[in-house]
Amino acid sequence: MESGVNTVYRMSEAGHCPRVLAARRLGYEEPPRSQEIENLLDDCLWHEERVVMRLRSEGWDITDRQREVSLSTPLLQLVGHIDGIASREDGRFLLEIKALGRFTFNSYIKGGILAFLDYAAQVTCYQKAIQLPILMAVKNRDTAVIKRDIMTSPPLSFERIVDSLNIAEQSVRNGSLPEWKCDERARERCPMSYLCGPGKAEVKELALPDLIEAARLWREGKELEREAEEKLGKARDAFLARAREEPSFTVEGLAVQYYGVRQRSYIDEVALRSLVPEETIKQAMRPGKPWDDLRVRERKQE
Repeated sequence: MESGVNTVYRMSEAGHCPRVLAARRLGYEEPPRSQEIENLLDDCLWHEERVVMRLRSEGWDITDRQREVSLSTPLLQLVGHIDGIASREDGRFLLEIKALGRFTFNSYIKGGILAFLDYAAQVTCYQKAIQLPILMAVKNRDTAVIKRDIMTSPPLSFERIVDSLNIAEQSVRNGSLPEWKCDERARERCPMSYLCGPGKAEVKELALPDLIEAARLWREGKELEREAEEKLGKARDAFLARAREEPSFTVEGLAVQYYGVRQRSYIDEVALRSLVPEETIKQAMRPGKPWDDLRVRERKQE
């Protein structure tokens, strides 16, 4: 963010807590990103390019990569960079790509973009600027599965997003932080959670031999997983380039068969909820198979 006639906010921040946005403007200290986060951002950029390559292999024309877009309101200006415009015979779409770990990806499968209000706000701003339907391409970083969703309307109200940003901006002009409450999950992810008082108690550190070995295996496995996905992706691209000309062949004991371009049909949940009463949707919902929800991540360095 920077000062001017209208203060500039990034569209990627449009769904952030107004208290945090105001604190940044007022010069409050924000902890630096950990090396884990920096590595994750690099990985996401790599995965984003793989998604673009996959879409192109399926017949999509991808243009306007990282094109800058902007919107103006009486108090502020919103600026962002879109992932691209995806085109094919049935139209043009605003392309939005996300690369998520498998647990976060499962949350997306169950709740859609509205399970991540910061993403939803970002996409809403892009759509307001571009005025095209949205193609969401969300990749599971752990399995390489890509879920595609087409949304004919933005997931959130742009006016409500602006109202939230105005709260931050008006507080800054008054030299204070706005009152704002967020849920516990958002607070856990917040880089400036210290603004809202003491958090949870310190988590107990265990030094049991079997868990120390498990931690070593987990880090080693994650590294091998990234290396394996990169190698498999390169191999698939080489096989696909040949298979388009020669649909069936063998090489080094592998059988390669090309079945042509396929397309799955899916339900646009946002559009469905705008057409069908919520009570009807609840009646059609069925519980999935339960699983143990275990999450492992590198801790932030103090």
